Amino acid sequence: GALTALTEIKLANAEDGAKYFEVTTAIGNADAIEVDCQAGTCEKNGSDIMSSFEGAWVKLASGTNNITLTLTGVVGTCSCVAVFRKRYL
Repeated sequence: GALTALTEIKLANAEDGAKYFEVTTAIGNADAIEVDCQAGTCEKNGSDIMSSFEGAWVKLASGTNNITLTLTGVVGTCSCVAVFRKRYL
């Protein structure tokens, strides 16, 4: 079925000192939430929603990372895409 009533996304990384962030906002079927930890931005459908962001910018540790994604208010299905861009110094 379709996604309905999603109100909060929480992402935590056990390998980054259990740091996490939460995004609390109404999220509908066609909405896209983008959190860019490197740039320090949080957007919904391309518009700034930093007022809905709480927590820390999560970093990936070298090697395996134990990521937990918690969705509040989910009824139905949803998709999550994570993109990692390796930085070269």
